Amino acid sequence: AACGDVNTLEFVQSTLARCGVAAAVAMGSGEPLTGSPSDCLMDLDGLYPDEGCPAPFWTCAGVSFESLRDDTARVMEHLQRCARLPRVAGFKLYPGYQHFYVSDPVLEPLYDLAADTGLPVVIHTGDTVSPRGKVKYSHPLTVDDAAADHPKVRFVLAHMGYPWFADAAEVVYKNENVFADLSGLAEGHFSPETFLVANGALMDYLVMWLGTAGWDKVMYGTDWPLVRMEDYLELMRLVVPTRWHDDFFYRNALRVFPRLGAALGQQP
Repeated sequence: AACGDVNTLEFVQSTLARCGVAAAVAMGSGEPLTGSPSDCLMDLDGLYPDEGCPAPFWTCAGVSFESLRDDTARVMEHLQRCARLPRVAGFKLYPGYQHFYVSDPVLEPLYDLAADTGLPVVIHTGDTVSPRGKVKYSHPLTVDDAAADHPKVRFVLAHMGYPWFADAAEVVYKNENVFADLSGLAEGHFSPETFLVANGALMDYLVMWLGTAGWDKVMYGTDWPLVRMEDYLELMRLVVPTRWHDDFFYRNALRVFPRLGAALGQQP
């Protein structure tokens, strides 16, 4: 892990408990169904999620665009099976890494399933870690087409479209069915106070546009294991105004991921 943490189930469970995290939504990798789980990742949803996820995890089933395009019936059968598992909380798309637009007609069966089940579709937006990614596909404005055409589907802009916060905020503000998370804005093991000194202008810019998006539309996320959870929690506590903490760290996630709210005995 980039932050020096140990990427094991036991370690992350203990970290969540220490940080007071009630539930965590892990993001499926979106590897083709013909592939194998990566040795460096925990297989939480995996390609074969029949056993479900251990507590306190839920997962967004990763979707391979290539597999969906080339073998639609098989992939949709797989995703329909995922959607019936109680700890699957949504779906995850990686357009910048897999080079497709989220408005592509190939995705229509997935959006139909999301509308029918009420499970949200989380989309990697903004910068890509790999230079082989193509950010024209992951720009947050590309989500506006999909959101406008599928008003019954709840979409989440992962990473708030970094660095296009203004564009992401407009898409979230304009579309009632679009939300955002603030995962992946820092990495490794760092001092939150030092980070704010070095990146104060960027964080002020972010907070300005979060207000435009609406504090009832944005939520916490980490991108662990790329960042140490304790550091990122404290950074977000410092960045997000205190009066919005309950919404940002808890309540908004229950609205976006209704299965979490039901399982935790809370209604958003």
